[in-house]
Amino acid sequence: MRTWIVVAGFVLVLAAAAAVLLGAAWVSLVAPAVFGVLLVVGTLAERRFYKPLGEGAPGQGWRLTDERFVDPESGVLVCVYHHEGSGERRYVRFPAGPPA
Repeated sequence: MRTWIVVAGFVLVLAAAAAVLLGAAWVSLVAPAVFGVLLVVGTLAERRFYKPLGEGAPGQGWRLTDERFVDPESGVLVCVYHHEGSGERRYVRFPAGPPA
C-alpha cells in the first residue's frame, strides 16, 4: 500500500509538471503538485518516525517515566521509557518487566 501511495504522489507531481510544460496555467496545478509532494514526503516520513511497540524494557541508560496511555491502534496499555543522553523515547507494552 505504501508503495502505491508514493507512486501516486510522484504521478501527481509529474503530471502537474508535464501540464505546465505543455502550456497549462501553472496556478491551476499548484494544488495537485503540492498534494503529490505531501503524499510522498508524508509516507516516507511516517516510516522514519513511527516505531512499533517494544516488548520489554530497553536496557541500561533508559528510565521508565510515569507516562502511560492506551495505543489507539492495538488497544494495549503502553509505558514510556526515556534515554537521558539522547533524548530518545521508547514505547513499550505495559507491564514491561522491572523498571530501569
